[in-house]
Amino acid sequence: MRKSIHILLFGFTFFLWGCDDPIEDVNIVLDTDDIINTTIAVELTNATDGSPVSDFADISISGPDASMVLDLIGEREYSTAGDGLLTLILHPDAQPSLSNPINFTINANLDGYESISRDVTLTDIGNSVEVIDMINLQEPPEGLLFLESSVETDQNGQLTQDFNISNTISNGRVSLLGFGFNINFPVGTTFHD
Repeated sequence: MRKSIHILLFGFTFFLWGCDDPIEDVNIVLDTDDIINTTIAVELTNATDGSPVSDFADISISGPDASMVLDLIGEREYSTAGDGLLTLILHPDAQPSLSNPINFTINANLDGYESISRDVTLTDIGNSVEVIDMINLQEPPEGLLFLESSVETDQNGQLTQDFNISNTISNGRVSLLGFGFNINFPVGTTFHD
């Protein structure tokens, strides 16, 4: 048996050595239709101008069918490329239909942007696109104002002192609103997570 294996290996090596290009006219075809039948292209864009988010975002998938959502190599490790793009696939066992929809949530986190969650419902196999507008906290879209402040609450989530929000503590984009505002939360107001 050992002698025939050596002869076979010698013959195969001699065959390859005798060719100018041993892989010429060799085509390898991988049909992924049985493996990947549903893809979801996720595009993270800047809500201000629609341009792609140019940083790497951390993505997590949650919801009832989260275990059916994979990245392109079949793992559950998600992040966008530096161009704000991510391609997700459904597990081959997932067969979305009107009577059996696949439901999950895409959660996107990116420094300098408001974290966002997008619910997705798939009712058919095939390709889909989810464009998720991210709000840049330093340059929000016109008409939006980002104010950040902290306040102390007691163990029940109630304010221990009056809390006031007005456009006098803004990030400089208030002039685009065209109006002023003042919101007061009195002591005892309860905040819930």
